[in-house]
Amino acid sequence: MARAVLGTVGKPFGLAGDVYVWVDPDLDDTLVAGLSCVAGTRTLEVADVRRHRGRPVVRFVDVDDREAALELRGQTLEVDRADIPAAADMIWADDVLGREVIDGAGALVGVVDGVLDGAAHDFLVVARADGGELLIPVVAELVDLADPVVVHGPPGLVDPDQAIDIDG
Repeated sequence: MARAVLGTVGKPFGLAGDVYVWVDPDLDDTLVAGLSCVAGTRTLEVADVRRHRGRPVVRFVDVDDREAALELRGQTLEVDRADIPAAADMIWADDVLGREVIDGAGALVGVVDGVLDGAAHDFLVVARADGGELLIPVVAELVDLADPVVVHGPPGLVDPDQAIDIDG
């Protein structure tokens, strides 16, 4: 089953085995009691989650003291994707990496080389055959994330030679 990185275990909080967890902001709502996480070769179940100064403090089942909590520090927590409540328009970056990108006319633009988080939306990083790179906003009106990815953008979005001169 495919997994996603939930976050990283931070330093212990107190003596009872609680730890801070640095959670991916997109997955913050996923961190709840009963969630099963994988940390290295170990499976951990979240017993309790609370906040201290805005950061999640987590108690895992069978992590009962500070020494056990220290053993987890720095480990990456992964969860099964099926356990993540996903919005209908949510995409997984590794699902689109390597896909060809074409424009509305079917011409090859490049290949998806990465996905960047943006304030309002994500961006596809597209590697062009000429060695250049494009950032294409992942907005439903502009991008169809099928295979291949299709970009329906205004002039200049994928071909700078066809850009509109806004200076007049």
